[in-house]
Amino acid sequence: MSNLEEDTLVFFVTSFRLVRRRCRRIADEALSNLRRSAVSAEKNKEFIRKYVDTWNRGDLQGLCQFWSPDMIHHARELDHGFEGVKSIVRGFMQAFPDLNFQIEDIVAEGDRVVTRMTARATHLGDYMGVPRTGKKINCTVLGIARLANGRIAEHWGVTDELAMMQQIGLLPEEYLAAMS
Repeated sequence: MSNLEEDTLVFFVTSFRLVRRRCRRIADEALSNLRRSAVSAEKNKEFIRKYVDTWNRGDLQGLCQFWSPDMIHHARELDHGFEGVKSIVRGFMQAFPDLNFQIEDIVAEGDRVVTRMTARATHLGDYMGVPRTGKKINCTVLGIARLANGRIAEHWGVTDELAMMQQIGLLPEEYLAAMS
């Protein structure tokens, strides 16, 4: 084997080893990122579980600690900031003081956590102009929370309000039967 052939062989073997090390490093980084992402998803789900537990205790001030000062709750027709959300939650807690959310499903990816919950409560205060009925409600609630800096920065929620309104007497039962 000539010197040129030997030098070429050494060059290729050395290059192969460098490429293999670089590939191994990239694979290790990808695996580490994947593990970190899985840990973040679990942490985010745990954060939302604690948030729901705080709701279930009726602790409005505690809930405020979960919200970013510039949070936005995206509702059907308009968005609400921190103070608007606080007012809405206060009114709901007054109308349904025994409100309890049961998480049925929770999924997290990146900075978002999605929940499907069942809400159960008793209508014990004014709600949407309807005075206390003492009736029980049971409805589905879907929510998406975007987390940033350890707080809820944005929230999208959908509640089966038709079922809830029917259960407290705002809608006739036949109306819901016709809708299903």
